[in-house]
Amino acid sequence: MNGLNYNALTCSAVPIPPWERSLQTVEAQPYFNVSQASLVLEGIVFDRNNNLLFVDVATGRVFKLTPERQLSIVLKENSFGASGLAVHKV
Repeated sequence: MNGLNYNALTCSAVPIPPWERSLQTVEAQPYFNVSQASLVLEGIVFDRNNNLLFVDVATGRVFKLTPERQLSIVLKENSFGASGLAVHKV
């Protein structure tokens, strides 16, 4: 036996360092499922009404997700090639 002691904290691909093992942790939970299809979503921004806006890179569609988790399309499929968004504050 080589004397090494492996457990769930130290045998993963990215082991938790000893100085971080006592920190409180929170496990992320899915918030909203946009689609069953595999989409590349980028350009995430919030507008003044706390709506989440983001882009489907492959199609250029711009989506809006409200705080009530209602999804809508702001800009339909297009050839503009949008992959980022910005909200201008006045």
